[in-house]
Amino acid sequence: VDCDLITHIKNESKVSIGGMCEVLLFDTAHHKEVARKLIIKPQTLGQGWRLLALDAEDGIAVYADEHVGAE
Repeated sequence: VDCDLITHIKNESKVSIGGMCEVLLFDTAHHKEVARKLIIKPQTLGQGWRLLALDAEDGIAVYADEHVGAE
């Protein structure tokens, strides 16, 4: 998975994300290589994990969770 993401942080409660992910994997059940580009439309993140992109045909999903601050 290779993602190019743009993150905008207005304040700790207003974080948005958008971009694109390229996914390359091998489907062992069907013996084939699967390559997909998933577009992530700009959306606001909140508490907990959020689904950003889904390719239901191949069962590929991209999720994100927000954490603002230093660790």
